[in-house]
Amino acid sequence: AMGLLGDASTTEVLRHADAALYQAKRNGRGRLHVFDPQGFERVFDGVLLEIDLRGALAREELHVLYQPIVPLGSERIVGVEALIRWTHPQLGLVPPSTFIPIAEESGDITAIGDWVLREACRSISELNHRPDADTIFVSVNVSPHQLLHTDFADRVQAVLTETGLPPGRLRLEITETAIVRNREEAARLLQPLRQLGVQIYIDDFGTGHSALSYVHDLPVDGIKIDRSFVNRLTSTDNGVHLVRAILDLARNLGLHVVAEGIETRGQQDALLRLDCEYGQGYLFDRPLALPVLEQRLAVAEEAPVEVGAARIPIAHWLPRGHEGKASAIFRATAFAIRWLSDYTGTP
Repeated sequence: AMGLLGDASTTEVLRHADAALYQAKRNGRGRLHVFDPQGFERVFDGVLLEIDLRGALAREELHVLYQPIVPLGSERIVGVEALIRWTHPQLGLVPPSTFIPIAEESGDITAIGDWVLREACRSISELNHRPDADTIFVSVNVSPHQLLHTDFADRVQAVLTETGLPPGRLRLEITETAIVRNREEAARLLQPLRQLGVQIYIDDFGTGHSALSYVHDLPVDGIKIDRSFVNRLTSTDNGVHLVRAILDLARNLGLHVVAEGIETRGQQDALLRLDCEYGQGYLFDRPLALPVLEQRLAVAEEAPVEVGAARIPIAHWLPRGHEGKASAIFRATAFAIRWLSDYTGTP
């Protein structure tokens, strides 16, 4: 590793040499790397973040939020996606787009991913005491590094056994780019997970720049349309055509579809016209802490219905055990009335 002397002090030269040495090691064994002043701060920040991230789990700086997934026609919460967050003691909230690549490069993503899987399964399993909560599923993102471990299916089975979450309520999301790299290997690794009863979804679908026809060769249950396509739904005709093509493919293959990143009613309406099943995004809810998610579910169960001057909670309308069904019916009716009102201009 080499550094540039210039007018730097001895301390600065040693610091620069350390940065060059670190980069040389990252580039492989027996490498030479010249210190680049322009890239020093980026490399140094990356080194510090990697060091801090390594101990973040033990210091309980990582936590999981849950973003609701809803049927687009009723907006009733049927599932959630588990999303990891890191609150750094000095830097505050570090974006996942910053620390996830660092974790993948360092190899720490396996331990972090396993922790998220266990935490998400435990949390959703503990919702079982709520009416209708025994059907809520949780989606967990899986890194290619995790998937490539030969014992990954065994680790998933151990987590399900430990937390008591039924396999059918766990969805594992694999990015399309990870699958496209080696479809045969991906199919081989995904098959044991399917045999457990776990559902497999292709995340960020449409961003892999590959032929859509490959999907039928994979043991998957559904796809998630990337937010970049959702963003174009109301701005270009091409956006509508692309999403329609994805939905037609999914229907022909018997796959479920979730649209990500829905932020406006216009996007929701466009997806409804295309018969998209499910969606998630800030329009419905931001990622929520577990206590807030429980509050959302409680509000949905107890949402009152106006009968004359009285407001009666939905839970009082049907026998115990059917509260969730009642909530779904009335929420769907309310949504239909609101949509017709917006469409016709009638208050």
